[in-house]
Amino acid sequence: MDGKQGWWVVFGAMVTLTITAAVGFFTTPVYIENMLSDMGWTLPEFTVGTSIWAVCAAIVAPIVGICVDRFGVRPVMAFGLVTGAVTQYALGHVQNLTQYYIIMGLTPISIMACTHIPLATLITHWFSAENRGKATGVAMFGVGIGGFMGPLITAAFMDAHGWRGAMTDLSLVLL
Repeated sequence: MDGKQGWWVVFGAMVTLTITAAVGFFTTPVYIENMLSDMGWTLPEFTVGTSIWAVCAAIVAPIVGICVDRFGVRPVMAFGLVTGAVTQYALGHVQNLTQYYIIMGLTPISIMACTHIPLATLITHWFSAENRGKATGVAMFGVGIGGFMGPLITAAFMDAHGWRGAMTDLSLVLL
């Protein structure tokens, strides 16, 4: 424990969190105006989706923890990345509020399955109690990097392909 291999695991977790945070958490401010204008929705209608996301995330989080314990980190994260790509792609093809709300209810499955829960579990296996906090903190640095990069990448994708095309591009980033 606490050897070089463990720090490579932390680096991998940081990269994973950079990508998943960039796509899953920090893109909305970039595309929201275009999406609302294109769909004819109001901001309150849109934010209902955020509330649905939060409730579903709270429900799914313990289930993901159980799945990590039962099946391991790799299959849960693989499932999360694939479902994340599918829901991100679907977001770019949404046609009405009902579809949007369904997608927002499904998205937390992917986010919970490929971010903090499995990665924190993975790190605890590689580090003693003395270094777990430090290792986890370094890995979580990826969230901040993703927060910086996500809006920039999304804006570039939107300039090239519009908001709908940007969702497809972002889904490919997850894969």
